[in-house]
Amino acid sequence: MNNLGLCLEVGRGTEKAPETAFMLFRAAAAESFPPAEYNVGRCYEKGIGVAVNLTEASLWYYKAA
Repeated sequence: MNNLGLCLEVGRGTEKAPETAFMLFRAAAAESFPPAEYNVGRCYEKGIGVAVNLTEASLWYYKAA
């Protein structure tokens, strides 16, 4: 799920779909997968498929660490 999210985020091999990428990152993060938790934090920090929320970003970065 995390790798597919990365492809959808930038449009590698498919059209860009940042909202779907965010949903896939969240699903993978729900399984306590640190790279996906990091990507959720990055999405919140940069507004990729979701509104910018620095508080949420820091929480997800903390989980990933």
